[in-house]
Amino acid sequence: MYEHLAPALTAAGLGFAAGFSLGYLSKKLAKILAAVVGAFVGLLLLLEYYGIASVDYGRLLEVLLGISWRAPDLHASLLELASKRLPSAAGFATGLYTGFKRG
Repeated sequence: MYEHLAPALTAAGLGFAAGFSLGYLSKKLAKILAAVVGAFVGLLLLLEYYGIASVDYGRLLEVLLGISWRAPDLHASLLELASKRLPSAAGFATGLYTGFKRG
């Protein structure tokens, strides 16, 4: 009776595990990246304060925004990959959300 549900439940479980792992890892990496960028900007401000360096903030903002605009492309490709199969995608999305919240 439940034999036809087994593949869907397996796909959903594996999708959840993959999504949780990816969500947890991405949140940890985002925290590390935020700390590194914050330290870098703090160092730039300190160097500018003491007159050691001169910072073009317009160009810095342009570079940082250029990096952030590439992120939606990765997000769209991950969503396309996850949506190929519904049970896997549902498990993946739930796992990604849970992993990101727990990370």
